[in-house]
Amino acid sequence: MSRPLLLRPKISANGTIFHWTNAAKALTAIKRNKLAARRWEHFIESEDRMIAGTSWSQDPRRWQHVNPGYTVCFTANSAAIPNKQFPINGDRVYHQTMFLRGLRSEEQYKVYAPEKISEIFIEGTILNLLNAVSEIKMTEYDDEIACHLQEMGTFEATDRSERVWLRN
Repeated sequence: MSRPLLLRPKISANGTIFHWTNAAKALTAIKRNKLAARRWEHFIESEDRMIAGTSWSQDPRRWQHVNPGYTVCFTANSAAIPNKQFPINGDRVYHQTMFLRGLRSEEQYKVYAPEKISEIFIEGTILNLLNAVSEIKMTEYDDEIACHLQEMGTFEATDRSERVWLRN
């Protein structure tokens, strides 16, 4: 049985994407200048394989409401990240991955249309992360992140609260 051909939607013209994470992972990414691929892989239907990477979104608020522990947001231009990128329906990918792991039923992922794009999945570890990042925003001030950004000199706080940092 052959698989249906899936169209690959384009990433938006302006290419601005957002990645939310917790303060500890953000600090590690900033210190190492790389964003490590997540431990477990996602099934990317257009590639017909499991792939390790990270999820980004063109919606600056995606994930913030889902996980209150995600207090740091990296803003980047997708064109500045050389890794392979896949426009995906994040809900479909999540449920399909869980189905393939035996943790969900097939019907749970089939309700999500593959062409309804909600995320950009970036394959592998993103090296030279800070070259692609234009802004780092914290919903809760983190002294360790702020101190490290200040010491680096690459980013500058936009206000006295030191919760938004822009690339110099």
